[in-house]
Amino acid sequence: MADTLNKLIHEVNGLIDEITKMASTPDTTAEGLTSRMNNLEAKIAEMREHPDAEWQQARNDILGLSANLDSMQTALTREYEKSRDELSQLSNRSKAQKLYAAYDQPENQQDPNAENETIATAAMEEDKK
Repeated sequence: MADTLNKLIHEVNGLIDEITKMASTPDTTAEGLTSRMNNLEAKIAEMREHPDAEWQQARNDILGLSANLDSMQTALTREYEKSRDELSQLSNRSKAQKLYAAYDQPENQQDPNAENETIATAAMEEDKK
């Protein structure tokens, strides 16, 4: 791809040289100026109509890479959202397990007021996290 870009730069530099030559060589006749402009326009048209195969391949490769990056970004976003949802579910499950464990302790089974207090304390500790 670097070779293709260098080749394109060389072609553009050739066009710049032609323009510079036109500006520096005072050919003020209408025929001379018209001839130079026609030559320059022909070179530009040829570059547009018959692009170099390597240049076209490089362009297609770049477009392909761009499409691949877009699809990778979409896949990564999807995976991120899935992981975030799973983490949220695990967090909720963990909170529920801690609340159940606090409720299931023997001292809570005997005194209903202590049970409510322990569950409330566990819930407040989870909310702080």
